[in-house]
Amino acid sequence: CRKIPNSKNYISFFEKDFVSILDNLNCLPRNPFTPGNLKYKKLIIKYYNEEKHIRNKLNLQRKKFDKRKKIIFHKYKLSNKKKLIIIGLTNWHKHYITNLKEDYLRNEVMIKIILKYYKKYNLLISLHPKQKIKDYYWIVKKYKIKIISEPLIHVMPIANLFITSFGSSVLQWAKICKIKSIVFNFYKDKNINIKNSKGLINITSKKNIKKKLIRL
Repeated sequence: CRKIPNSKNYISFFEKDFVSILDNLNCLPRNPFTPGNLKYKKLIIKYYNEEKHIRNKLNLQRKKFDKRKKIIFHKYKLSNKKKLIIIGLTNWHKHYITNLKEDYLRNEVMIKIILKYYKKYNLLISLHPKQKIKDYYWIVKKYKIKIISEPLIHVMPIANLFITSFGSSVLQWAKICKIKSIVFNFYKDKNINIKNSKGLINITSKKNIKKKLIRL
């Protein structure tokens, strides 16, 4: 389930596993054959068109573009003369794909590449909702890149490029905002199924990487 930004409601993306999701949320009775067994939470299910909802949220932020950009650039001490790149750190560990050490390693590899080829740009890091800033603060100290505290949906419209290393619904957000994206897909995980398209580059090898990067 995913919490809808600025809302108390959630979206389920896995209807085929719906019963398992409810069970994990403690929303199903332990013994469904006992009518009096009410030791579980009541859940109101609502269905949303996520794309439409997100599009509306992003369009709302785009209308506030100038004001939002001014606030973000001032807060994080960014240069008004430089374009903005948002780095989406991948939540490898919390998604049970790698251990925490490998999670740090993969994200650091991505950051090193970005610093090498995009050092003349403003850089900000965005974390997955499950990630905690304190777990990645070492990156801030080591590489001098700040982590945003705002929801990414509020900052995405003012970016010029979004870079991550995993398939994410945020890539659709970038597309809605007409922002180019790069995915450093070096690890050939089965969960990543991304094809190159207009404004989206899926890089699967570090070899000759400079030629594959998007120039702003």
